[in-house]
Amino acid sequence: MRIAVRLMQLTPVYALCAVALCPQVPLNDKTDDMHNGRFWNGMPTGLTKTTYIMGFMDALPICSLGVEQDPKSPPPAYILLQLTHSRVTIGEYVETLDAFYSEPMNRPIPVMIAMNWVRLKANGASEAELKDYEAKARVLSSQ
Repeated sequence: MRIAVRLMQLTPVYALCAVALCPQVPLNDKTDDMHNGRFWNGMPTGLTKTTYIMGFMDALPICSLGVEQDPKSPPPAYILLQLTHSRVTIGEYVETLDAFYSEPMNRPIPVMIAMNWVRLKANGASEAELKDYEAKARVLSSQ
């Protein structure tokens, strides 16, 4: 529990770093209140994107704290952690997201959804499966 308290104390630090490091992000940087590819492409490369991915991964376990759940279902943190893939490095996430968002049609897609696309790719999804996921994400992001 001490770790959870410490992580909750560090959350504002991550938020302040993100705000300080991302001053030139476009106004339409969110889709359904989630940062999207315009936000991603507006960030300077290198440390800023790396910090964003690290903050995202560190925040996932915190998201489940204090959430009531059905004892028969997996814990919320487990479900959220499925968005990341242990064999994918943070640098690979950055490179793959940069490539994903180089396609203008993908820019409205939230970063969290694109990170799941990276996970699918790392798990060996076929090109057809990836294209199908991408098409569905585009439709959802345009509504």
